[in-house]
Amino acid sequence: KTGVLNLSKSDIGFFSKMGTFEWTATLAEDIVTSNFVQISPISNDMGDSSMGDMMQNQRSIITHDGAISFGFYDRGNIYTGDLTKCDQSYVFITPPVSNWMTEILHDIPEISDAPFNIFALAGAHNAGMNTIENLKISKIDEICRKGCNSYQTEKNRIMTQTCLSAGRFRGPKAVLRSMVNFGMCQKDTITTMLDLGNRYFDFRPGYMLGDDLRGKIFHQHSFVPGLEYRSFLIEVLIWLSKNPSEFVVISLRFSGFANDDMKPSVDVLDNELAEAQLESGINHIKIGSKDDMKNTIKNLLESNTRLIFLNGISSRQASKY
Repeated sequence: KTGVLNLSKSDIGFFSKMGTFEWTATLAEDIVTSNFVQISPISNDMGDSSMGDMMQNQRSIITHDGAISFGFYDRGNIYTGDLTKCDQSYVFITPPVSNWMTEILHDIPEISDAPFNIFALAGAHNAGMNTIENLKISKIDEICRKGCNSYQTEKNRIMTQTCLSAGRFRGPKAVLRSMVNFGMCQKDTITTMLDLGNRYFDFRPGYMLGDDLRGKIFHQHSFVPGLEYRSFLIEVLIWLSKNPSEFVVISLRFSGFANDDMKPSVDVLDNELAEAQLESGINHIKIGSKDDMKNTIKNLLESNTRLIFLNGISSRQASKY
């Protein structure tokens, strides 16, 4: 169900400054969550809200009866013409889908003889841009400066200089908000994404911009760091070990990196996978390649080949993905 709710001054009373938009989600007749936001019908400013921070309080909820995914977009009080004129909110209530592959194979046994590429996989764009834990406020100014110096186009230089200006005049939290708006594409953990049915991950592993010591590898959106790559792999491996008839496909690439020096070598990426297997204690799940997309589901299950890399790992390349 979709619709538009227009909030006017007459809806909230002459002396009130804010109107309240509120929704309640239920599963199996039980109230799971309720959220609200106060909005000024005059200035469009957002007041008090239980959904005011995408990275903190807009996380999807998984229960035995299903899942609830929701979000809120604050248009703000300045309209540039490029985006919608309205605040937006969405709520999706779905049945349990954490084992949808298993259920399909149970309901349609003959499908196991089909190639794996028969599946249409739900995917997450920039999957590792789901956390600000590696974007510390104390380092944002430095990251912005390096990002500004790395870009060759005037448009990107202006963008990063704007972030720096926000930090000087409004403080580091304003820069953090700018980096969230610019870099964060997801808001749920990898485990939650998997429980929501996601099986394809776009992950872009790279060094921190200006990291001459070649330390840890993170998902990089331009020059903004997200989830650590090894942590991502460990989370996927643990989930797969608990769901023995499910598969995960990973596409590794370096699209959009601010600087080529951020790109790790194939050997480094191979080593990260080996370390993730060692740290998680999960080495019984075999690693597949693009060739396994044509393998039968039955063969993949029998060999326990359930983590497939389409590119970016050794010689297992699949440029079309």
